[in-house]
Amino acid sequence: MKNNYFPLETYYDENFADGVIDISCSGIEPYSFYELQSLIGSELVSDIYSPIEYAESFGVHALRSQLAEKYNVCESCVLITNGASESITIALMATSNNGGNVIVGMPFYNPLKMLLKTIGLRPQYINTYENYVFTYSNIMNAINKNTCAILLNNPNNPIGAIIDKKILSLLINKLNETGAKIIVDEVGLWLTYRNKNYNSIIALDGNMIAIGSLSKAFGVPGIRIGWLITTDMDIMSKAIEIKRTLSCSTSIFAQSIASKILYDSENILMHHNNIISKNIVALKKYLSTSEFIRCSLPSAGATCFPTFKHDINAKKLAHKMLSSHNYLMVPGEILGIDNGFRLGLGFRNTDLIKFFNAIEYEIKTFAS
Repeated sequence: MKNNYFPLETYYDENFADGVIDISCSGIEPYSFYELQSLIGSELVSDIYSPIEYAESFGVHALRSQLAEKYNVCESCVLITNGASESITIALMATSNNGGNVIVGMPFYNPLKMLLKTIGLRPQYINTYENYVFTYSNIMNAINKNTCAILLNNPNNPIGAIIDKKILSLLINKLNETGAKIIVDEVGLWLTYRNKNYNSIIALDGNMIAIGSLSKAFGVPGIRIGWLITTDMDIMSKAIEIKRTLSCSTSIFAQSIASKILYDSENILMHHNNIISKNIVALKKYLSTSEFIRCSLPSAGATCFPTFKHDINAKKLAHKMLSSHNYLMVPGEILGIDNGFRLGLGFRNTDLIKFFNAIEYEIKTFAS
């Protein structure tokens, strides 16, 4: 029986294998330990004599202080977690007040549906994008006395769009009247190659909640480092207690690696933004001549969502791309979006032109 709560994870479980090119990868193409060590210019593990012990529940000082500086908050406003998924779980539990409604701006992370059900929250799924532009009127209309949180993804995965600061400010002002929180998944925050002025929601209101991680922007999803940022100390106190209950602490080994990555983050992110910009140039070149595909260029993050100009069965096309060309392509219906597919733009070693040639060939075959 198919698992309706985890369509994306199930799709990868059923289709991913060694040698397959994940053309829908949603972050910077993951590094090997050797590549990462070469990138940061030092050994990943330098102090081999320190005990491999539990870290403090809220995270080690070095990593928290680095993140505090980047978000312009004090260290006590930073909680280190096991990836962004744990941060989202903790944030929802800390704001739920034993139940309530959570407004979820769609599209969003698929497993969230199971999470909300497990926590006992009542989700309101609101489509927040029209023609790749964030619209907030539906969210504003849905806010009521039972709303405990609004959950947004900014920049959006897979669309690559960002939410205008003025709109976020309007939502913040509305929620300040009710006491509810905005929780923003900002895992693509630093991949801002086309919008240098994009900032965390914390820069607008520290009492809201920012979720971040190293996974997407730094190409290291396997070390499972995420964080939760808020200046609301009541929420932070609850978050730390929930963290202690859920997982006790986050790997001291992983936090040490994360700290080394952040030490040289500006150079690394410049490199990664250049990679995405280069792939966008390839995308633009392809779109200028394509008979079958169109796409709104992303503003941030490492994904975009090309759509079809004609009636194409995306699932059948994805199956053909995998069986004939070894490209794993996530069709939109897996993500709850029609008529397209998620395209990754964080590839360091994959030639997107080859992929575009292959998909154009297969669509022509479908059409003939």
